[in-house]
Amino acid sequence: MDQFVIEGSGFVDGSTMVAIDGTAVTTFTVDSSAQITATVPSGATTGQVKVTVGSDSAFSPVKFT
Repeated sequence: MDQFVIEGSGFVDGSTMVAIDGTAVTTFTVDSSAQITATVPSGATTGQVKVTVGSDSAFSPVKFT
């Protein structure tokens, strides 16, 4: 399975959710507060990556392809 890396800040293990164009990424690891390594889920399409920590969400500035 293909993996991708998300870089940012404020990532917290256990309270982070990741999705690609609305498709949940169920296999990911919060490597640090600044990095997540995730596996591309089956059924994922081209679209923005959304990361949610608690009640805050952020979207990638470019689409995942």
